Amino acid sequence: MRVYMRAWEPGKSATKVERVTRVSIVIARDGSVVSAKIVAPSGDEQVDKSVQLTLDKIRFVQPFESGAKEDRRTFTINFDLRVKT
Repeated sequence: MRVYMRAWEPGKSATKVERVTRVSIVIARDGSVVSAKIVAPSGDEQVDKSVQLTLDKIRFVQPFESGAKEDRRTFTINFDLRVKT
């Protein structure tokens, strides 16, 4: 999650009102991003575009810890302007 939040640049025109974009991300054991998509848009076109750009940019994250049994993990992340610093 930190990788995505650090990479997210919502833009200067975005206001810190209740705008949350929910995404689903599937990561493979080796850390490669299998899929990343918006599942619940915020309703603000610019915010959602900035989130999509972030999803498109990240293709790899840290691999799973040794001993992990799953081949893939699915994560849900809420991109929330109110907590973006």
